[in-house]
Amino acid sequence: MTPDPSDAEDPTPRPRSPSQARSRRRLERILGAADTLLRTSNIEDISLNDLAREADIPPASVHYLFPSMVSLQAELRRRYDAAFSRMLVAFHAELAKRPVSTWQDWIRLEAAHAREHYNLHRPACEVLLGPLLHRENAMANLRGNAEVGASNLETLRRLFVVPDLPGLEACFARSCAIIEMFWTRSYLATGTIGDLAFEHSVRAAVGYLRNFLPEILEHRAESPVGSRSTAAGAAPDVRPSISEGSASAARGR
Repeated sequence: MTPDPSDAEDPTPRPRSPSQARSRRRLERILGAADTLLRTSNIEDISLNDLAREADIPPASVHYLFPSMVSLQAELRRRYDAAFSRMLVAFHAELAKRPVSTWQDWIRLEAAHAREHYNLHRPACEVLLGPLLHRENAMANLRGNAEVGASNLETLRRLFVVPDLPGLEACFARSCAIIEMFWTRSYLATGTIGDLAFEHSVRAAVGYLRNFLPEILEHRAESPVGSRSTAAGAAPDVRPSISEGSASAARGR
C-alpha cells in the first residue's frame, strides 16, 4: 500500500532554532524581508544575500539561520500554510451558518474565498503556487492538501448527511490538488488566479467528487437550510447548483 504523505513526519528543511531573543528577532526580520521581496520578485530570483540587505543584518546571520533558500521556502510555506488554515477555519465557521443549497455550491463558495485570499497575497502565491525548490516542499504540498481536504469534509458533514465512504478524506485531498493544479498553472502564466482557471478548477473538482458523492445530499436538520425546511414542513432544498448552472450556460453559448 502506498503510504499517505499526510501521515509522515514533516521532513522539510527547517531553520536553526534560535535560543536567544536577539536571534529570534533576526529570524522574524529575515522572514519579514522575504515577505517584502516576494511582493515584487519571484522566489527563484531572491538570494540569501538579498535577504540580508533587505533585513539590514549581516549575511552570515542569514546563512546561519537558513543554510539555503530551500530551508527558507520551507519555513515560509509552514507560515503561509498556517495563515491559510486559520483563514479557512474562520470561513468554514461562517459558511456553516449560511443556507448553502448544495454541496456543489459549497465547493464553489469555499474555492472563491480561497482564490481571493491567494490573489490578495502575492508572497503566499510565490511560495505555495510558485516554483518548488526542493522535493520535500512538494511533499509538504501534499500534506497541506490532505489537511485542507480533511477540514473541508468535516465542515461539509456539519451541513449535509454525507455517506460514510472509506477513503473519502483522501478524495477531498485530491480535489484540493486538482484545484491547485489549475491555480498554479494560471499563477505561473499570468501572476494571478484568473476567472477561467477558477471556473475550470471548480468544475474539475466537482466532477471528480461526483464519482464518490451522490448528486444530492440531504441537509442536516441543524443546518441553516435544514432548519428552515423543517420549520416549513418542506423537503430539503435541492435546487440546481451554481456550478451546474454555469456549466449549462456555458454549453448554451
